Amino acid sequence: MNRFVTPILFSILGSFAYAQQGCNLNAIRTAFTNAGCTELVSCQTGCSMYFYNPQSLSGVAAQQFAENLGANLTSIQSVTENNCISTALNSNNFGGIIWIGFTDENSEGNFYWYDGAPVNYTNWASGEPNNAGNDEDCTQIYPGGGWNDLPCNGSVSKSVIEVSLCPEISVSNDTTICHGTTLNLSCSGALLGSAPYTYVWSNGQTGQTITVSPTDTTTYTVTVTDRYGCFVTDAVTVNVLEAIDVSFISDDLCNNEVAQFSSTSSVGLHDAINGLFWDFGDGVNDVGGVVHHQYAVDGTYIVTLGVSTNMGCRDSIEQQITINTAPSAHFNFNDGCPNTLITFNDNSTTNSSVVTSWEWDFGDNSGIGGSSIENYSYATTGIYGVQLIVEDDLGCRDTSVQNVEIFEEPQPAFNFFNGCVYDEANLTDVSLMTAPDSISSWSWDVDEDGVEDYSTSTVVHQYGVAGEYDIVLTVGASNGCENSLTQTITRYPAPQANFSTDVTCINGGGARFMNTSTVSTGSIVLNNWDFGGGNGSTQESPNYIFPSIGSFPVLLEVVSNHGCVDSVIQNVNVLPKPSAGFIQDTTQGCPIMCITFSDTSNDSGGIVEWNWKFENDYGESNEQNPAYCYASSGIYDVGLIVTNVEGCMDTLENNGLITIHATPVSDFMVSPTSTDVQNATVNFTNNSIDAAAWRWDFDDGSGYNYSDYNPIHLYSDSGHYEIELIVYNANLCTDTSYQIVEILPVDDIFVPNAFSPNGDGINEVLYVRGFIDAISFTIFDRLGKKVFVSDNIKDGWDGMINGKDALEGVYTWYVKAEINGKTYKLKGDVTLIR
Repeated sequence: MNRFVTPILFSILGSFAYAQQGCNLNAIRTAFTNAGCTELVSCQTGCSMYFYNPQSLSGVAAQQFAENLGANLTSIQSVTENNCISTALNSNNFGGIIWIGFTDENSEGNFYWYDGAPVNYTNWASGEPNNAGNDEDCTQIYPGGGWNDLPCNGSVSKSVIEVSLCPEISVSNDTTICHGTTLNLSCSGALLGSAPYTYVWSNGQTGQTITVSPTDTTTYTVTVTDRYGCFVTDAVTVNVLEAIDVSFISDDLCNNEVAQFSSTSSVGLHDAINGLFWDFGDGVNDVGGVVHHQYAVDGTYIVTLGVSTNMGCRDSIEQQITINTAPSAHFNFNDGCPNTLITFNDNSTTNSSVVTSWEWDFGDNSGIGGSSIENYSYATTGIYGVQLIVEDDLGCRDTSVQNVEIFEEPQPAFNFFNGCVYDEANLTDVSLMTAPDSISSWSWDVDEDGVEDYSTSTVVHQYGVAGEYDIVLTVGASNGCENSLTQTITRYPAPQANFSTDVTCINGGGARFMNTSTVSTGSIVLNNWDFGGGNGSTQESPNYIFPSIGSFPVLLEVVSNHGCVDSVIQNVNVLPKPSAGFIQDTTQGCPIMCITFSDTSNDSGGIVEWNWKFENDYGESNEQNPAYCYASSGIYDVGLIVTNVEGCMDTLENNGLITIHATPVSDFMVSPTSTDVQNATVNFTNNSIDAAAWRWDFDDGSGYNYSDYNPIHLYSDSGHYEIELIVYNANLCTDTSYQIVEILPVDDIFVPNAFSPNGDGINEVLYVRGFIDAISFTIFDRLGKKVFVSDNIKDGWDGMINGKDALEGVYTWYVKAEINGKTYKLKGDVTLIR
């Protein structure tokens, strides 16, 4: 199959860049050059070389010519390959009809490549293929790369031959055989190379088909080499199944016993046993992995096991077995009591062999043994079937079963009560025994030391330390059996009553009692307090208000969850408390409002601690006479907690004492915020909130404005002015806001070019316009005579000369002016119109 790469890559790698395994490219070039062909070097790829055949041949003859050289007419697999071939033909001026290896001579319309390559690409010219004349079975390539179908034998032309450097083969599929099997391996005929081919296998055999019989899994590699030394390899693996390991074991090869035969045969991982066939040698057959057979007569037999597998493999094995005479089992023993050792003694007999193993089953579903003499005890009374299986040195076995009786034992029991450590323990035997037997002895161990403490049916015992004690009672019966019972008695600890109390002040919310009673195990479930005068509580840690100052005895009795009791008495002292008080210098104002508070509390022993609340919570001051500043409006509660030297406290809270009034909000807008002195009127819009009165300061020395809510102000000079607005609400609280106004200076001087002093009141006087610091204004007539002079910016020419109306016409004016420290000299004409 073509594996096309670009000519650019070829030119980089050189003429040997794509030589395949063993290919003799020079031999290829020599063969085709000697045959009169020209190599299309620019189109060579890793798997293909191309030659132009200039001989004029029919399509069939052209293919035959290529085959004679071990090649085929070219098969084109991509647009890149098609373009390269057409470009190479054009660049060499190879024109006319040129055959490529695409034909449908076998089946009309079903085109295929002579070299067997897949049809991945076509480039038929418009209207092609058309099979004109019903015999166009071969294909030519146009100079532009398009294809056309033509009669194979009706036309003669040049051709493009492709030499494949990458032959392809396929070999038999991997297979699995049984051990010792023979099979044939084959390789397909080579494609995409140059015939003839040689086939050489890795085991030295040659040809497309070889016969092998491997003993182990083997991979066979075939190397196929074409006429130009190009070769390709492929391999096939023959998996050889492991030989069947046929084996079996048997037991109980004794007379009158059923023998078990178990196959231990195995095969490799890639196969599995599917059949097991037995021949026991006495005319009986069976199948299966585990089979059983009883021989009727002692003697020697040949047993055969045959095995077959899923893969069809077979094998077999024969073994000789001997059937022997079994021993005779028997044993001796005596009856006994529960939990008492009984001796079981083997006295089995044999014919000519020796007993080598013993298997005891004592009949209680748990007891087993493996010696000729066994000592065993039973937990409960009853009759038990004891089984002994003996086996001799030949592997033969026999079984004996006998009954052993276990007499009834007494059932120990005793009564007692758990109690507190200070209580006596009363122990009473209530054991049972079935008549005619009876209880005949008692043995008590009450302190876990393994020594008998009492031997009577009832016991009174005093424990000195709380805890749990195992009491063991052993009773004996008239039938000689004994039994023991262990029960645990508990001596609960007594609680330890105790409590504490903090400083107790009269009228201070009562005394707080902290119950500190403890018990080493368990819990305290009941607390009984006696405060005197018939007053008490069952709370764990109660509060109690004593009626007066003084010392009072308090009793606490506690009871544990096991009913154990303890009590304690302590004296509680009730102390006097101080009297809290304070005054302030004011109770209302505007924020920020600072108020001084003065402590007026008193106590006979002296006050040592002050805790003030002014706004949020206590702890806002610990001074005796603090000052506090309120930053926000609102109504505030003021509280004072005082503590005397004995820790007694008093609290005074004055709710709603302080009122801090809300402040107004000063706010205004300026329009415009920037202008010049020619347009120096500024509007102010008051947007204040809660304003009952206001004061404007325009920062130009014009004084305060109290009357206008939204004033309008005219500035007389340039500059930056900070406007201040102070507003007052009904509580005389204030707020202030500021904004900046910019008044810009103007340097322009303007004199009209005409005026009309005709008495109509419009444009009657000629003025010099502008913000001028100093001026000299002069007017001349057409003869140069001065008709008006003024040094005052407010003076202008009214069109009169010496009290008479000046004539209409053009007059000349001169201006010398100072503006913002600069001197200006200007000249111009003005027309006087009546």
